[in-house]
Amino acid sequence: MSLQSESKDNKALVSPPSEESEEREKEDFCPHCGAELQNGEGCRSCPFCGFSHCLL
Repeated sequence: MSLQSESKDNKALVSPPSEESEEREKEDFCPHCGAELQNGEGCRSCPFCGFSHCLL
């Protein structure tokens, strides 16, 4: 089966992530421990290791 025939069969094709979306994903995780950052009071902080980055 060729790639073209597969794409005709699959109606919902997912496009590869753009560099911008990959960069946003990296910003969602702590650079120190990898946990998901949480937003609060203008800052992004890690609930596990205490990393914090505030946007002023």
